[in-house]
Amino acid sequence: TDITIIGNIATNDGGGMCLSQSSPVFSAISIIDNYAGDGGGGIFIEEGSNPIITNSIIAHNEANTDGGGIICFRETNPTFANVTIADNIGVRGGGIFISNDSNPVFQNSIIFYNNDSEVYFSDTYNSDTSSITLDFINLEGSIGGIVFNDYNQINYFTTNLNQPPLFIDPENGNYHLQATSPCIDAGNPSPVYNDTDGSRNNMGAYGGPGGNW
Repeated sequence: TDITIIGNIATNDGGGMCLSQSSPVFSAISIIDNYAGDGGGGIFIEEGSNPIITNSIIAHNEANTDGGGIICFRETNPTFANVTIADNIGVRGGGIFISNDSNPVFQNSIIFYNNDSEVYFSDTYNSDTSSITLDFINLEGSIGGIVFNDYNQINYFTTNLNQPPLFIDPENGNYHLQATSPCIDAGNPSPVYNDTDGSRNNMGAYGGPGGNW
């Protein structure tokens, strides 16, 4: 809880972090300005790992190949809630790259301004049944921001947005929301997800019950 992983370089995978056969729980973490010579500039998640990541920022990371922000590889099932994934760069999947029967779940989150695409499913294995679940998400391009194949499953709900999130100062790492952001009070309306002031959940890293960090 409450850690920053910044300015690291990996020769191969996982510039900021590499998880293999492990399922840690993270909250209030910032993974920023990391680089991977191969894949997963921010986080490389592989081999049955199922981490839970809440109220966190994954931004300005870069991968030389896939997954500028995150790679989910080989039967992983991570859960993300109130995360901001923005301004990451990768050849395939600037934000998120998914492969080999992996099934990440995202809720109350912002996935925006990643290059070349927000989400990219691997096209290497025709038997790959990877999926993604997006609920109460502000996703740039909507489904058009996802590169996928016929055998992938996208659970995309009408609760999602496709609007500029209006961060305060993303160039300098401030991913708080401006007062006019469409992401304010746009998360899951259930009281269990309310912000710390008791109002409806704000999408992104600073929303929800753990958003006061």
